Amino acid sequence: VDYDLEALVCHQWPCERVCCVSGMSPSALLIPISLLLTAAVICSARQLVRCKNERLRGGRFYRMTYFTMLFVWDVFDQAASWWFWQYTTVVGASQGVQIACLVSACIGMLALGAAFVAGLVIKTKFLADRKAPEFAYTLVAAISDMVMLFAMYFFELEGRDEGSLAKVLNLITTIIDFVIKILQATWTFLELDADVADNSDNDLLI
Repeated sequence: VDYDLEALVCHQWPCERVCCVSGMSPSALLIPISLLLTAAVICSARQLVRCKNERLRGGRFYRMTYFTMLFVWDVFDQAASWWFWQYTTVVGASQGVQIACLVSACIGMLALGAAFVAGLVIKTKFLADRKAPEFAYTLVAAISDMVMLFAMYFFELEGRDEGSLAKVLNLITTIIDFVIKILQATWTFLELDADVADNSDNDLLI
């Protein structure tokens, strides 16, 4: 009896290269993402209270609303970055790619942490009227995105997967965020000359 031995061979991708990889640690993903979402809720609630108590109108109300929406967007962008970093450790990406993804995620978390504290304790006039803090935040966030884009490029060269949800989602959010941050940094840089300090009130905190 002749047997077709080739038909008995599995021609699928190795298990570690399948897009839906099992074995990801839930805590490694849930803890940072839970912290990010909690920060988004707290910061949004704080700005709602600020707008109500100070009865913000016009330009300041617009800028505080814009900053809050941008913060919430950055939370989701960072959640995607942490998910992708965890994914690179599961599929066995090179150490350089894993480190680059982790560095990018940490830089983004530092920027978000600074923005979170500023949104809670700094006066509205410094948040809405000063351009330098906004420029610094967008510049650091853009650096984080740039590092992540390079990491994803080298990850793609390694051919570790064929299009996982973690990779696709992180790529989309990173590109969109990078474009937003470059435009925002350019706009605020052009307005830095008009950022004149008001010496009548140098008290930064609420």
